[in-house]
Amino acid sequence: MSDGIVYLGLLVVAGWLLFELTEHVLLPLYWAISGKAPRPQNGPGSLAGRTARVVRWKGNKGQVKLGGEIWRATSRDNLLEKERVVIIKAEGLTLSVSRTAK
Repeated sequence: MSDGIVYLGLLVVAGWLLFELTEHVLLPLYWAISGKAPRPQNGPGSLAGRTARVVRWKGNKGQVKLGGEIWRATSRDNLLEKERVVIIKAEGLTLSVSRTAK
């Protein structure tokens, strides 16, 4: 076997080990110390804090539009159509929303 192939193999293994160490040890340690966890990119946790627009509303529930999709929503506020709201949390297919600060 050629020495070049051996060195290339060692370089690949060392790079892979460095990546795994960073991903599974250094980044979680940084997040734990700083208190900054990465924001979820998908799923219910990724919706909190985003804004939507009221499509229909009656009483304390209605529908809001978020990113081209219509969602069921509930709120303690009495909202008006076309009003902007912020998403507090998602429970199943229903969003909890509140008025945005003006």
